[in-house]
Amino acid sequence: MKFKYILFSLLIIFNLFSCKPGITDTDDDTDTGGDTITVEIPVATPPAGIYTEAQSITLACETEGADIFFTLDDSAPTAASTQYSDPISIDTTTTLKAIAIKDGELSGVLSAVYTIDPFATVVAAPQANYPEGTYTETIFVTLTSATEGADIHYTTNGNAPTVRSAIYSAPLEINSTTTIRAFAVKEGLANSGSLRVVYTFPPVTAMPVASPPAGAYLKAQNVTLTSATPDAVIYYTTNGSEPTTASSVYSAPIAVDTQTTIKALAVKEGLIDSSILNAQYTFFTLEDAEDNPFAFAASMKIGWNLGNTFDAHSNMNPNFQWGNPAPTQALINAVKAQGFGAVRIPVTWGTKVGSAPNYTIESGYLAQIESAVNMVLEAGMKAIINIHHDGADSSYWLSVRRDALTTAGKAAVDAQLTAMWAQIAEHFKDHNNNLVFEGFNEIHDGNWGYTNTSVHGGVTVVTNATDLANQYARVKEFNQLFVNAVRAASGEYNKNRFLVVSGLVTRPSLLNPGGTSQFSLPTDSATDRLILNFHYYDPYDFSGSASWNTWGSKANTSSTNNWANESHVQTQLNNVKNWHPNIPVIIGEYGAVRQSSTTGKAHRLYYLEYITKSAIDLGFIPFYWDNGAANNGSEGFGLFNRTTNALLTDAQDVINVLMKAANEDYLLSSITAP
Repeated sequence: MKFKYILFSLLIIFNLFSCKPGITDTDDDTDTGGDTITVEIPVATPPAGIYTEAQSITLACETEGADIFFTLDDSAPTAASTQYSDPISIDTTTTLKAIAIKDGELSGVLSAVYTIDPFATVVAAPQANYPEGTYTETIFVTLTSATEGADIHYTTNGNAPTVRSAIYSAPLEINSTTTIRAFAVKEGLANSGSLRVVYTFPPVTAMPVASPPAGAYLKAQNVTLTSATPDAVIYYTTNGSEPTTASSVYSAPIAVDTQTTIKALAVKEGLIDSSILNAQYTFFTLEDAEDNPFAFAASMKIGWNLGNTFDAHSNMNPNFQWGNPAPTQALINAVKAQGFGAVRIPVTWGTKVGSAPNYTIESGYLAQIESAVNMVLEAGMKAIINIHHDGADSSYWLSVRRDALTTAGKAAVDAQLTAMWAQIAEHFKDHNNNLVFEGFNEIHDGNWGYTNTSVHGGVTVVTNATDLANQYARVKEFNQLFVNAVRAASGEYNKNRFLVVSGLVTRPSLLNPGGTSQFSLPTDSATDRLILNFHYYDPYDFSGSASWNTWGSKANTSSTNNWANESHVQTQLNNVKNWHPNIPVIIGEYGAVRQSSTTGKAHRLYYLEYITKSAIDLGFIPFYWDNGAANNGSEGFGLFNRTTNALLTDAQDVINVLMKAANEDYLLSSITAP
């Protein structure tokens, strides 16, 4: 007896309706936001094909909340057809058609032909080269069928495969717990039975973490190794070789005082061995300051900001608008006498810059800035000048708002930034490398690097994720324009001058090369002459506004401020060191305002000592933000009376803890919280 084999087919017929009910076609280009089909086509399990026995068919739709309607007589399904609720039994050749509907919107049509032929030849079920079980190393799984020419459809997420699932073509790399499901098909033959195999991988032991992190240091370090996996055993080497379970077992801090590479492996029974930590430590002396960028940064020791002076402005008119007079040599000498080794001079250029295309900076204003720079150099300190409030909230010309990222707006900013740094570099070309340039200050669009909507100067600023991505990229362009302009200027010093670069908002978390900001350093024709910068005022409720009068884990246990503590400082600073071990770092601004209560005063000193010591231990150079303000509370950062040069209230106590942290050799853990 002959049997006529009916070849199976699976036909997906897409819904021809392009509009929702009640919506008519239009000729304009208006985006209605909803005229495209978004309801997924139903999926049938097992899939269409030839089978030797009756099948129980389940239907599913990936669109949550969609209803499925079907027919079994080859007619087109509609909302009036049978609604799917339970598996459909098919024991004779049948064409199943189905649609999914949600909120009046229709999916495409599933058309699946099931041929039931008890005498059909069945495709051999897939086989995997690795048996189901537990593995601790990556495996490469191959799938085969004994039926020559058969296609194998598979999934790795535990879902049942269909003919729309991936077709196996190459070994599957498996290194985490995975369920592979597969079946095989061949035209004219019955679909195979299914394969289901589970590969189990135990958790991975957490990679060791070194503290302090890898990088360049002035002093010998005692390196501790830890793993977040409880009871893990850490094996390490200090000669650059790969660690194994035959290597030294870590039990006490590792003393390092010469160039050393520590490699470490964490192991725990029943878990996969960790990845290998590779931590390289290098050391320098202050005598290397001319050639070694870390030694140059370290020679600054600790810095001070001449804040609210040249940066102060009224509508971009920088004429000492905020109460502080022009600096004097006596003031700068007083700063030096207290132990500071560098002065950051924030500069707002604003109305002192002419119009396009030359953007000429007023010579008289350049002379004022030069006078301040010379005072700092005369006192034996290093000086940093920048472009400061020109970028404040992107309210002025140096902007990362949307309108400054268009072709015309972007070109204008590029031209002015380049022209200004070319002029500044040219003016200071004969000043040696004790003068450092910083490209810009705290660039953001007014929403401080967050998605938000706010109003600035009567302008509503909307920031979404796409805006932030554009701003991250734009700040990297600013850094490159700045470096290019200085290096192109004349003068031998400009070819090798140290240049300070920053990320969006100067927030430490946005310096992550692998994070959403994708931060990267600009290219530089000079070697090892860049310095990385961030600011630290966390939490501003304590450091800047004084709405809190306590800081640290001992005092702050409520859910609203339990992050305002020592571990947050360690995480933020250690992250930067781990991300950028090969470039010196400054904290261009940090500080804490004057507190009125005894509790607040004690916590202010604790906060400043802890952050300063944490920075110094990592080789970061912190610059205290002094705005000259003598008040208690909000914005009361001042240390020096700018007229008399005397210390303000509580300033000596602050300076004492800053200098202790910067100069004395003691453990961070020895600082006692109030």
